[in-house]
Amino acid sequence: MSNVKNYHEQGGQKWVVGGQLEITAGGKLTFKGTELKPALGQTNSEATTVAALKEDFNSLLGRLFAAGLMVVDKSALEAAITAALELLDSAVVGEDVGEYPQAAYDTFESAIEAALGVVDDTGATQNEVSTALAALTTAVSTFEAAVITVDKSVLRAAIAAAQDILDGAQVGSEPGQYPQEAVTAFETAIGAAQAVVENADATQTNVDDAVTALATAVSTFEAAVITE
Repeated sequence: MSNVKNYHEQGGQKWVVGGQLEITAGGKLTFKGTELKPALGQTNSEATTVAALKEDFNSLLGRLFAAGLMVVDKSALEAAITAALELLDSAVVGEDVGEYPQAAYDTFESAIEAALGVVDDTGATQNEVSTALAALTTAVSTFEAAVITVDKSVLRAAIAAAQDILDGAQVGSEPGQYPQEAVTAFETAIGAAQAVVENADATQTNVDDAVTALATAVSTFEAAVITE
């Protein structure tokens, strides 16, 4: 091994600089493809509060990143985006159990796009990357919680059948017709059942009760037909 101050370690990739390294005009020093530049504007912090100290610290980090002395790590965010895209790709939009509402799907897709924007932003800071990761993590949890677990298919079918009966009914006082009050009451019952379908917070018990109530309304309406 050489005994001079500056040498290349034999058999390795290590350079030992024992003296002064000078970058002359036109030269540059890079680290992983990023040019290292002097971090200008160094000053002692005069912060008197934790908040002010945090602000100074973030400013220092910004200068270090800008100088290339610190590299933003986006690997965790990139991994989270990959997992989120897989979840989105496997999700089915619909109204049945195991499916997702369109609104939840669209919101989750927008959250992923926002995270991708941070990854693509070459000027993004580590703090921005961390914030994006936290936001995407929350979006994943929110989307997973939006999966439909309540079966409303029977209620939707019952509403469709009830609406067919209502559409075929005629208001009047002749045999085969229905009194206006009976039609109005039936319309109200169908509307109440539809409200349960549209209620994202409805439980299975709510849905089952709505099916029962609508079945009763159908029977009541059919019994109201004028026979003579």
